[in-house]
Amino acid sequence: MGAEKIVGSGRKALGQLRFILKIFPHPGALFGMALIFLIASHWVDPHPASGFEVSQLAQIGMAFLTNMAIHESGHFIMADSLGAEGNQLKFFTQQKGSFFLGLSTYNEMEEEGKLPYHLAGEFAVSQTFEYSLTRYRNNPTTYHNALLFFSATDFVFYSLYAFYLSPVQDDHYDPVSISKDTGLSQEIIFSVALTQALLNGLRVFSGEDRLVPYFTIDQKFASFNIQVHF
Repeated sequence: MGAEKIVGSGRKALGQLRFILKIFPHPGALFGMALIFLIASHWVDPHPASGFEVSQLAQIGMAFLTNMAIHESGHFIMADSLGAEGNQLKFFTQQKGSFFLGLSTYNEMEEEGKLPYHLAGEFAVSQTFEYSLTRYRNNPTTYHNALLFFSATDFVFYSLYAFYLSPVQDDHYDPVSISKDTGLSQEIIFSVALTQALLNGLRVFSGEDRLVPYFTIDQKFASFNIQVHF
């Protein structure tokens, strides 16, 4: 009977592992997700008095999913406004050996609309950051603090994974597509993402908005800007 229990437990554990690997087929993606959640937990409460409660971890997870949904919805809405054909939105999917937490795709799109489309996710997330920053300053909650973290670091973590950690530099990764759309190197794109994250981090910890990074997009144009407040 004891052996049967051990075998049964082993099969159950193996089944759970297969389920996890089915969702996160690339070990780097699984490690990256765990690291991001660890950093987010520390951001939300650097000195927890008695450890994190399940409700707090649930709110952090919900904030992550919210940020991801907003990011992909930005692509979907932009594609729809551009009149793209075959506009689709998927989550936790794998395509051609690459793993995607969220994936917006299309069949046909005007060439001039591709850069705004590829940047639309980060544009949407940047608006989420501004909302979360206001909540952080006036009425902070675990959920909004976590949403602030995920929206502040979305572009830089995405660029880090797409350029340096992923086994394949897939064109469906936004940073890779933005690099090709603009002709800018991956180092420059990563530098832009890092600059945005650092400046937004400065705004969070200083409580001031002297340097405000932001994106501007329309149906034919996209740019990264820094607003200076004297």
